Amino acid sequence: MEPKAVELKEKTKRFALRIIRLFRALPAFPESRVIGYQLLRSGTSVGANKRAVCRSRSPAEFLSKLSIVIEEVDETAFWLELLTEANLVGSDRLQDLISETNQLPAIFATSRQTAKKGVKSTINNQKSTRLRLTQVAPKCSRAGTNWMRSTTIYGHYLSEGGYPPSTIQGRKAS
Repeated sequence: MEPKAVELKEKTKRFALRIIRLFRALPAFPESRVIGYQLLRSGTSVGANKRAVCRSRSPAEFLSKLSIVIEEVDETAFWLELLTEANLVGSDRLQDLISETNQLPAIFATSRQTAKKGVKSTINNQKSTRLRLTQVAPKCSRAGTNWMRSTTIYGHYLSEGGYPPSTIQGRKAS
């Protein structure tokens, strides 16, 4: 795995651990527990979904899972703001965590934009739409996810019900 990928994996794990520690320190009010559970769910799923990004089987799945990570970070930011604005936790106590929560979407959005640049569509005719996907996404190398190492990959034939290229028109997947 590339150093940046390992660093981001560790960063999201540390982020989840900080969210867990915050949850444990919340006051015992019912409203702080309700918000806390939501924060715990969204904050810890950032790291889990980041790992799922690295296990993507296709460029389209990579983009989809990366978008989920961005949504979860945004939701986490919402719950942190709510804890602060409801005066359940002092804003000075959450300042570093909120700062990190604001940095993470920028990191993942940049990755998503880089990956989107590699998705190009070529339409052969109206009956057979084929996506041609060119790799420019950051590597998350792991056994079984070599799609990012190849130069060009053909996606599913959308008009043929989503079957892989190896099962349509006798073509072999490369």
